[in-house]
Order: sequence, then structure tokens, then C-alpha cells
Amino acid sequence: MLRLVSRAALLACLCCPLLAHAQEAERLRVHGSNTLGSRLMPALVESWLGSIGYTGIQRIAVNGSLTEVHAVRDEQPLVVEIGRRGSAAGMQALIRGDSELAMMSRAPTAAERDAGWQLGEIGSPDQQFVVALNGARVLVAAQNPLRSIGVAQLREVLAGRIDNWRAL
Repeated sequence: MLRLVSRAALLACLCCPLLAHAQEAERLRVHGSNTLGSRLMPALVESWLGSIGYTGIQRIAVNGSLTEVHAVRDEQPLVVEIGRRGSAAGMQALIRGDSELAMMSRAPTAAERDAGWQLGEIGSPDQQFVVALNGARVLVAAQNPLRSIGVAQLREVLAGRIDNWRAL
């Protein structure tokens, strides 16, 4: 029994430096848009880490709304935390100091700009970096009499102000 306890204690002592090393990882927190955070941001983070000399890059799905990208450079671990709870949640996390970057699939609202005054002019192009733009394609059934639609009409449809084909 004493031998078993001694071995367990030795094993625990040997594992402690590994656990301490894992806990010392620096974290970069990126929170916000579900759309950006699901595929694009993890791929951008992995590419960026590789370009600045990080190795052992691993993407880990922590849960349905959190992905971590782990990497090491000069024996220093880094974890990039990518949280996907929506643009508004990302901005709130940035304002609270719970995130270093906010992913947004839209421009910040006036209320968000006011709430984040201490971060600088967050509505300014100097504070934003566009990584993607959305596109829309309109497809209708062949038997639909609609043959063309203008950008203004499409905007009204997508905003929910036009909800009947006859209005087009």
C-alpha cells in the first residue's frame, strides 16, 4: 500500500510541472459574430500564428460556442480563444475587458459606440478591419413571373418591408 501511495505521489510530482506549464499559456480572446467565429476566424488565426513562427497549431472545439487555437513559439504557449455568441455579445465583452478583439458582422451601433467611448472611436475605420463581405443571390422558381429585381427592392425584401411577390 505504501508503495502504491509513493508511486502516486511521484506521478503527481512529475505531472505538476506539465500542469503548471499548461496554465501559463498567454490568452488572446476574440469574441463576437457567430458567422465569423465558426470557420473564418479560426482559419485566419491558424494562418496568422503560422506566419509569425508558431508551431504545434491545434484547433480545439471547447463547446458549441467556443473554439480555442493552441500554439507554441519559443517554448511559450499561446491560446487564442474564439467565442461565438453574436456581434452584440462580442462588443459587450470588448467594452467589459473580457475580450481583446470583437468580431462583428455589422457596424457598431450608436449605443455601442457610446458605451465603448473609453476604447477610442470604435466607429472609425482606424479601429476596424474588414475581413469579409456578405453577398446575396436571389433565386426564384421558373414559374414565378418576376424576371428582375433592383437593389432597392432586394433591400426592402431582406428588411422584411416587402413580403409579397405582387409588391415587386
